[in-house]
Amino acid sequence: MTEHGETQIGERGPRWRRWPRPTAADALVIAMVLLVALPVVVNGIQALRHGWVPEGDNASIGIRAWDTFTRHPPLLGQRSTVWLAIPGEDVFHPGPALFWTLALPVRLFGPSGQGLVIGTVIINVVSIVLAAVFARRRGGTAGALGALALLAVLVWSFGDTVPHDPWNPHVSLFPLTALLFLVWSVLDDDLVALPYALVVASFVAQSHLSFIPIVGLLGVVTLAVVAARLWQARRADGIPRRTWTILAITGVLAAAGWAPVIVQQLTSSRPNLSAMLRVAQSSKVHNHGLGYGADRLFAAIAWRPYWLRNAPIGLELSVRPSTRAMVAAIVVLTVLVACLALALRQRRRTLAALLVTTLTLLVGSTVAAANIPIGFSGLATYNHRMWWPAGMLVWLALGWSAATWVAPRLRRGGAMPARAASALAVGVVLISGAAALRHDSLGDEHGSGNFAVIRALDGPMLRALPPGGRYLVHAPDDIGFFVEAGLVGSLVLHGHGVRTPAYAKEWGASRAYRGEPVTGTLVLLDGARAGQPLPGFRLIATFDPTQHRRELRGMNGGINGEILRTALYLAPGAVTQVRP
Repeated sequence: MTEHGETQIGERGPRWRRWPRPTAADALVIAMVLLVALPVVVNGIQALRHGWVPEGDNASIGIRAWDTFTRHPPLLGQRSTVWLAIPGEDVFHPGPALFWTLALPVRLFGPSGQGLVIGTVIINVVSIVLAAVFARRRGGTAGALGALALLAVLVWSFGDTVPHDPWNPHVSLFPLTALLFLVWSVLDDDLVALPYALVVASFVAQSHLSFIPIVGLLGVVTLAVVAARLWQARRADGIPRRTWTILAITGVLAAAGWAPVIVQQLTSSRPNLSAMLRVAQSSKVHNHGLGYGADRLFAAIAWRPYWLRNAPIGLELSVRPSTRAMVAAIVVLTVLVACLALALRQRRRTLAALLVTTLTLLVGSTVAAANIPIGFSGLATYNHRMWWPAGMLVWLALGWSAATWVAPRLRRGGAMPARAASALAVGVVLISGAAALRHDSLGDEHGSGNFAVIRALDGPMLRALPPGGRYLVHAPDDIGFFVEAGLVGSLVLHGHGVRTPAYAKEWGASRAYRGEPVTGTLVLLDGARAGQPLPGFRLIATFDPTQHRRELRGMNGGINGEILRTALYLAPGAVTQVRP
């Protein structure tokens, strides 16, 4: 190591670094970690206090997380929207890591949805801690403070939904950020990070298809570097026993983490990996292409980049960046490449590893954006949120490069850049944390108005049903997956059996209705039909938006654009044909 914490290239083979002993400076780092994590924790607490409940995809996540400890554990992730592009071709996100991770919080903290929010907050806080710990291992206290300052801004920029939202494209963002610091550490020859990187990478890759190009490219680069160093060590003094130990641990974790995916591929009549490959090769799916991916890259790293904007960018994703923005982005890329060349020439391993990680991430994010199917999903913010961590890492790489070459010159000139930089980092953490704490914490990209509908129907529904029943649940006019899923999630988490004619793919194949006896049938209706007599059914719950105006104030209307009067009916036995 140099006096500035920079690893020099040239040492033979991978090394096993011991954890550094705690110092007085670590107290400051720990305090900053707590301050960065505080807005995430407060965001989750406020969401629950303000009435957050699982709906739509989040309710499906809660259902499948609950199933982890049953006879029908999930082997796949959420159902992908690829079926919209290719009707009849069902593709799921690769694996159940999200469900398995949330399973214990869902079981421990009850059926109201608290387990989902608490589990999500834990995932995000652990990700922040991992990033800080390995930033500290890369650059000492100053490096950790600089990274934490950028992480604090990133927490603010994620807005009021991501910190508490268990939705799979959102809950993957903090782990993706942690993965960048872990990959950087492995490339810097810190093999302690390898098993952590494997676990986090598996979680991110299994949770959402859009992250596969990013995780895959980072994985290929990481494995190539590790393999090359192992070969170098084998030819020199041999691979140390400690290195074999860490490799064995990583191998066991990889086998355990991907076992469900492999089992599903080998035993299912509809293997998901094969379906993913068919879709990737299908001529029916038209992607945006590399030109679109390059446009998003330029917009993400030029001035006013995505990660410094708190609000979703929406239709801006369909607009090409200006010529000035593209020139600025090309300048940034040129500087990154030039810094990498200079770092390699001067044998500065830590900086070179950071720059390789950054450039690999930018390439992977560009490929991910290029492969988004043309249509509404191409303009959906959640499909482009990988640019937030990418932009943050670009700034970290540029700042680390400046600190490596500029700071020593300033010190020789009598300046004290380390103390000034530390003070600046602390100030950024405090200001960003205060800004993040001002978030409403109940904004929701799905449609938070549905929370009020689900809350109004849920209590009366549960009171009307005897315990331990099995119910057929459907909405004959497809009034919305979001409210229906929320009620089904409540039924499952309160111990009721559920059968569905429509959403077994989202809620588990064991819930497909195949004509078996049921205790009763639950039907949802909305609009003018809600509350009207339904032959053979009993009205058990209603929601009238005119009576909940104050509660709905500031909430959006969800995917349907508005919140309508909604009614829930119950009939004994199975009713498969409903004519309101």
